[in-house]
Amino acid sequence: MIRILLAEDQAMVRGALAALLALESDIEVLGSAADGEA
Repeated sequence: MIRILLAEDQAMVRGALAALLALESDIEVLGSAADGEA
């Protein structure tokens, strides 16, 4: 299983990526962030 954390500043792009990745059975989106800042 591939686990991913999305970091994208545009909410629409972030949502679209999460939706596309959710279609894959071997990929799990663990979470998302609006930027890469800690």
